[in-house]
Amino acid sequence: MNTSENEKKALALASDPAALLKRLQEARSVLTDRRRFGKGRFDFAGRRLIGSNGLALQWRTRMEPDQPESYRNQQTTRGCVILVCPKDPPENSPDA
Repeated sequence: MNTSENEKKALALASDPAALLKRLQEARSVLTDRRRFGKGRFDFAGRRLIGSNGLALQWRTRMEPDQPESYRNQQTTRGCVILVCPKDPPENSPDA
């Protein structure tokens, strides 16, 4: 499988801790309930920003990274960020 230029640039962003943190913080800034998410704890290895409410902003190359690029699965130079609910809530979460 060939890697597109956009995917190479997205992967380069994800390999730089400062650039990845900036990308995740930009995604956090558009959340409607930023206060509930909190500042977030950066998990570079997991490519995510974990909120104090147990949710996480997860970076991916594209929405469906295991599927080829297409109109419905576009590849950008910055990747995409999705909001996920990890299986194990943090210990201080009200859901724990």
